Amino acid sequence: MELSIKKTGILLLLLMGLTLLLANDYQVRIDKLKVKARISYIKEDYPEYCSRMLEISEIFQTYGVMDSSLVYGQTVFDLATEKELPEIKAQALNFMGSYYNYTGDMTLALEYFNESLQFGRQAGDSLFVSILYENIGKTYKDLSDYDLSIKYLLDAQGIRERNPEYPPRPAIYISLATVYSRVGDNNRTLSYLEQAEKILEANDIPLDFQQASLYNELGNYYAGLGDLNKAESFYHRVIYVSRELGWKLGLSTGFSNLADVYSQKRQPNRALEIHLQSLELDRSMDNIYGMIKDYIFIAEIFEQLDEFALATTYADSAYAIATEKQMATEIATTLSTLSRIDYDSRNYKKAYEHFYEYVAYKDSLENIEYKKYLSELTEKYQLESKELVISNQNAEKKLLRQRYLFLLAAFIVSMLIVIVIMILTHQNWLKNINQKLVLRQKLFRVQMNPHFIFNTMGAIQHYIHDNKSQLAIEYLGEYAQLMRLILVSSDSEVISLEQELAIVRMNLLLESLRFPDKFAYSIEIPDDLPAEDIFIPPMILQPLVENCIQHGFDQIGYKGRIVIRVTLDGKELEMTVTDNGTGLKSNNIFKKSHALEILNERLVTLKKLKKVDTELSIGSNTPNGTIIKIRIADFEKLLPEII
Repeated sequence: MELSIKKTGILLLLLMGLTLLLANDYQVRIDKLKVKARISYIKEDYPEYCSRMLEISEIFQTYGVMDSSLVYGQTVFDLATEKELPEIKAQALNFMGSYYNYTGDMTLALEYFNESLQFGRQAGDSLFVSILYENIGKTYKDLSDYDLSIKYLLDAQGIRERNPEYPPRPAIYISLATVYSRVGDNNRTLSYLEQAEKILEANDIPLDFQQASLYNELGNYYAGLGDLNKAESFYHRVIYVSRELGWKLGLSTGFSNLADVYSQKRQPNRALEIHLQSLELDRSMDNIYGMIKDYIFIAEIFEQLDEFALATTYADSAYAIATEKQMATEIATTLSTLSRIDYDSRNYKKAYEHFYEYVAYKDSLENIEYKKYLSELTEKYQLESKELVISNQNAEKKLLRQRYLFLLAAFIVSMLIVIVIMILTHQNWLKNINQKLVLRQKLFRVQMNPHFIFNTMGAIQHYIHDNKSQLAIEYLGEYAQLMRLILVSSDSEVISLEQELAIVRMNLLLESLRFPDKFAYSIEIPDDLPAEDIFIPPMILQPLVENCIQHGFDQIGYKGRIVIRVTLDGKELEMTVTDNGTGLKSNNIFKKSHALEILNERLVTLKKLKKVDTELSIGSNTPNGTIIKIRIADFEKLLPEII
């Protein structure tokens, strides 16, 4: 075979670069959804949280990261079960059914789809039922059970036609066209493709996954008619749209079909190069159908090049996957390919054995009146649409699922044991360091509270001593409310900025009651700043305010003023406390103020523990007083971990 190694290497590098760009693009979208999901979970808005998680699962499915898609779908299913959210549970079941359909386990896919369908019927949600009918129809199509496939797809189409408010689904017409194409009904194939094209044009959508699917089926249609130039044109459109959308599955399908066209045009080397790209994409996505198709096509190309050993190797790989997944149509195709390769290589015994097996599988898939039966079935369901009651799965299917789960669990346990042995020492070291830092931070927090409590109780005692009982009662009431706010936040590593400002407001109110003419204060915060969604360490502003009152206004002959400002610039939060007191009297202000010294150490500890960029700066205010700034960059890292 005269294939340039350098040229193939360049193509693979370009493919890797494209994959990396797509990964970066969808990772940005996923990271944004994770932040929104965290905030929803903290607010206990579980439906919104599940919605975001399912969006992440859908993105992973689109980009072929199927294991991650299953993890997020399972997480939503477990939470929906725990919180008794049946609608969300049904959506999660639908996602998991799509996962197993994608990975070739059609038995589990149908089980999840049917369980989700039961909810849709009970809830009377006809739109959701239509979606499930479409997914079940596609699954039966992949199982080569074309009569049931057409029945469900027509039911899905019928629901949308009876409900004008539901948007039409070109994908349903495309799937129907695929089924009729496989049974040789070219008239219905073209009719459904034209209907799908009209819907896409009416919606005026420039790029869409369904548009790529439409171009692919049009390419298949013209390839079946022998018009290879038109087929090639449509497959190029599939590749263009899929690349623009970052849709790896569409890209691999376009590559595979385009390579088949080049093979029919007697350009085997070019076809082989493109098929290898398609195979690499399908392997990265664990796309069972795509891998089988690629293996068979590559085997046929090597057969044309008289490389029979390589041809047999690739055909055997396709046969092994199809047999493992019990895919009858694909088994028959690979047996036919193997028989032909054996015949061309003069291995007549093997050719006979493979052909004998092929005939047995082919007879199980076809019969003389098959096309006539499909035509009658279509006419029947176009006139009368009724739901099919799905029987319970038999014991054999349940046993198959149990075996699969057992093997999966055994594999996971084995991997966990290996990982634990490798990282146990390192994990223990990190755990000890983390524990020391957390304990130290809590110690700082405990050290700050007694000083404030002592001053407050002294003020209440002063009012009682001077027979100012009403002021004492008011002061004590405000103090009790402040203590409640402090106690609520004391067990949390972080609290919202809104809670922190509430504590500061209460503290200033108490001090102003204690010293009515000593100072005035104001808190300035932009109207659009989401204080309830920003999290910071608790009791971080209170020591600054206390420092102003106790030290800044101690020996001044005029009325003091405290201004607290909070600003947000991107992901950087800045909190400023300004006073017009005595100002800085020493370069080493941290040693003079115990509160500032503790606050500085807390910020240093936070930087080590959470890898958050923090800064405490102190400067002079003009003409009198002090400006203290606290800067926290990347404050989103302080959100509690819930995903």
